[in-house]
Amino acid sequence: MITVKTPSGETRIHIGENALDAIKTDSLDVCLIADSRVPQAFIERVAKVVRPVHTLALAGGESIKTLEVYGDIAKEMLGNGLSKASLIVAVGGGTLIDMAGFVASTYHRGIPFIAVPTTLLAMVDASVGGKTALNVDHHKNVIGAFHSPSAVHIVPSVLDSLPERELRSGYAEIIKMALLKDRDLFDALQGPHDLTDVIRRSVEIKRDIVERDFRDQGIRHQLNYGHTIGHALEAMHQGKYTHGECVAFGMRKMAKGKPFEKALLDTLAAHQLLIDIPYDKDALIAFIRADKKRRQDIISLAIVDHVGEARVETVPFDTIKNYL
Repeated sequence: MITVKTPSGETRIHIGENALDAIKTDSLDVCLIADSRVPQAFIERVAKVVRPVHTLALAGGESIKTLEVYGDIAKEMLGNGLSKASLIVAVGGGTLIDMAGFVASTYHRGIPFIAVPTTLLAMVDASVGGKTALNVDHHKNVIGAFHSPSAVHIVPSVLDSLPERELRSGYAEIIKMALLKDRDLFDALQGPHDLTDVIRRSVEIKRDIVERDFRDQGIRHQLNYGHTIGHALEAMHQGKYTHGECVAFGMRKMAKGKPFEKALLDTLAAHQLLIDIPYDKDALIAFIRADKKRRQDIISLAIVDHVGEARVETVPFDTIKNYL
């Protein structure tokens, strides 16, 4: 078990085929929010453990991270008697966990939630660290809160049902973690490796950063490597490309001229993430202006000079043009 300790509370992260056996609902009324794209057999497996008083199915994807869907969930929970003494169990990918976590952070001013991530991206990123958010129009994560899950239960075999493109998307975040902090992990990703071990190491890296900067005021900005450009591309193309594909493209831009550029390109190619995404420079800059890391005419950028050596640099906003 990996434990993440933050001002929002302690998160216990269980990884393995028996991870669901460790779920504890503490006699609370459970609202199970599940991604309708997850195999029904797995949802039933979770339901058997948590015994929900109400189950709500949502199609995953960025389209659910809206104020309208948020309101619908809150109304349905109210209508089914969910109270302050309730617990949300979220089963699905990163967008569903984002949404469920935000509902939990605000419903009756805050109730606990448990994450059961079913995508690789959610396992190594969205379910760890306590960030929850909604989008506004096509701008990502404009409304949000820090609200850590009380527990995360990762069952790697559920990834067997994941579409190949979504699996590749998750690898972009793993490659990012390795670039930031772990040369050995970066090297391992270029050849055969055990996915469960890779998930565990990625979670440990994010844990170490989040515990030092839960409120995202400094070192945690390192986790945004490739994301400033990547999020803007996602917004510009309105879902045509996955989060991982856009982040991979963003990392390529940030790595131009760096000693590890070729190794990064080779690693991305090995995971079918070497994708050219078209963009209009001026339009992309307009989307980047909405980035939460911008402060008037400056922006915080994650920089990697060598594999395993990351830093955060606050630069004039126009500096971003040098990477595009």
